[in-house]
Amino acid sequence: MRSKKSISTTLRLCPCYKEKKNKSRFNNKKMITLNKTAIHPNFILGAFSFLLLLLGVVLRSDDFMIGDYLKLAGITCGAVHWIWSMIDVFTNHELNSKSRPFWTILVVLIPPLGGMFYYMNGRTNIGL
Repeated sequence: MRSKKSISTTLRLCPCYKEKKNKSRFNNKKMITLNKTAIHPNFILGAFSFLLLLLGVVLRSDDFMIGDYLKLAGITCGAVHWIWSMIDVFTNHELNSKSRPFWTILVVLIPPLGGMFYYMNGRTNIGL
């Protein structure tokens, strides 16, 4: 059986000892949280359109007719996402003159993913 001294020495070696010291065992859980801008409706629409398109391609490859409809729905949602992302980049007054061309090129050239990267980075300036 370990003595109290060896247990406290072991705890001091743990890099998160200070967090465990004052908190109970149940309050020390770390949860994955998303950035507030990653939950933007257009980000969700982009992810949804991407998943619809992939599901449609897979189902159509197995000769399911619904795959065509899912691909059409994915392309339609992706087009709405792309237009919404471009409008958001052009009307965001917080972007500086160096970041706006970067985000514009990214959103226009990579339609589904460019807008999602824009929202994942929090619609902020990029240090160029």
